[in-house]
Amino acid sequence: MPTIGDETIEEFAGRVTDEWKLGRKGVDDGVLFAIAMKERRMRIHTGRGVQGTLTDALSKRIISDIVSPRFRNGDFAGGIDAGVDAIMKAIEGEELPLPKEAPKPGKFLSPGDVRPAHVPAAPPPAAKADAPTKDAKGAKKGKAAAKPAASKPKSGGKK
Repeated sequence: MPTIGDETIEEFAGRVTDEWKLGRKGVDDGVLFAIAMKERRMRIHTGRGVQGTLTDALSKRIISDIVSPRFRNGDFAGGIDAGVDAIMKAIEGEELPLPKEAPKPGKFLSPGDVRPAHVPAAPPPAAKADAPTKDAKGAKKGKAAAKPAASKPKSGGKK
């Protein structure tokens, strides 16, 4: 679309999807790739039937990693073509490659963002409090580290 007027891209995509009745009845598997050129906004609007494979996070990656770079270089047809290909692959269950660069330090990931490969999925399970542990040299320690015994003052030979 050249422009979407006063609507947000989300409102426009939702309205068009409803008016055109995208997707199969009862399955709700329609997908709309909306591009508002004047507003410089894009959205992949999915029906409930494809949201399990074409998630919001994946849609965001398709736009930011595949379509937007081509648009910035003036290759609008190539960006649309690559975006549609990525949408089709996602619906068919094929995974996208990992992003080329990790998030910048200090950038918070929203719950739907894809985690870079170098970030662990979850912290390792905590050791049980009553389980013996090992010190840095590998020697087993008891439940809690005991305080060192108070040392007696050494006699220096003078009394």
